[in-house]
Amino acid sequence: EDEDNVSWIAKELGADVFVSLHLNASVEHNIQGAEVLCPHREKVKEKSFLLANAILDELAELGLRRRGIVTRNSNDMMDDNGNPLEYYAINRHAANRDMVGIIVEHCFMDNEADRAYLADEEALKRLAEADARGIAAYFGYGLQTNE
Repeated sequence: EDEDNVSWIAKELGADVFVSLHLNASVEHNIQGAEVLCPHREKVKEKSFLLANAILDELAELGLRRRGIVTRNSNDMMDDNGNPLEYYAINRHAANRDMVGIIVEHCFMDNEADRAYLADEEALKRLAEADARGIAAYFGYGLQTNE
């Protein structure tokens, strides 16, 4: 899988975290806000949740609805003890390498309010800056906003 190759490269290059940035969509088209998909395995769960919350804090400061942290089990992949592995490949492959690997879902691109937010070029820049501030905060650094 491509995600397995990317997480392997990230680990080989000495990355401490793997952050994958996305936009969400829903069947109902009425869901909005930001959420972070995290691994649930104990060896990376606590650090993953800390990073996720740091980023969600920053996204909420932008006025995005904070949907929270999501974990999801695979239905067909188990560890050596019979426990379900993570459904999302990024979470699963990073956890396999004892690395924090999260998926940031910034907005629901099929929601009218979120889509309007995403149409603003400056808002997109603020999303990127919020991600950077959240990651920096996770590592104990504070970044100032440009405003």
